[in-house]
Amino acid sequence: FNIPEDKIVVTYLGTDYMNIVGSMPKIDIKDKKYILFTGNRSIYKNFFTFLIAVSEILKNNSELFLICTGPEFNDIELRWLRDLNVENKVLSYFCKDDSELVYLYKNAECFVFPSLYEGFGIPLLEAFACNCPVVSSPGGSLKEIAGDAAVYFDPKNIKEMRNSIKSVLTDAKLRNDLISAGTKRLEYFSWNKCRKETNLVYDNVIKNIYS
Repeated sequence: FNIPEDKIVVTYLGTDYMNIVGSMPKIDIKDKKYILFTGNRSIYKNFFTFLIAVSEILKNNSELFLICTGPEFNDIELRWLRDLNVENKVLSYFCKDDSELVYLYKNAECFVFPSLYEGFGIPLLEAFACNCPVVSSPGGSLKEIAGDAAVYFDPKNIKEMRNSIKSVLTDAKLRNDLISAGTKRLEYFSWNKCRKETNLVYDNVIKNIYS
């Protein structure tokens, strides 16, 4: 867009999920192992490609489920679940508050973020704050935010996505390494830092205008 770099300031967002106590959601997940998918399922979220990739894993593991937070499944999504024969392995739940989402992150086998593009990706920080291993697309900003604290896959490659998820599910050392890396990565992001840097931009703009 031919905008000089010195006119652009990047301020990263943050999360306070490390300070929230998780509370059990009203969903039947007791003693269940599950993969977590959060948020809406718009086209750029790549949900259907993810569903194809994860369906084989779910069918081959009787103890494993997929939990999707956000709105209830629509008719098209329900048809996909039936066609893939995983309708009894995938649960939809709308969290009443952040404490329920924290609980789901904390108890998930892993969090998967298959988006084609994200402008930031706050769920990455939420997962890091809850010690949840991350498997992610690098789409948009995601690799910039997650750094070395995620296993990445091509969001358009079903086999690669499936294998990446499998690797985290089956390798305890890898999961622990991702959790440790996520904790370290989280040190770069905070709301206090975001506020200070944003205020500094406003101050500089005002000074330039009125000086």
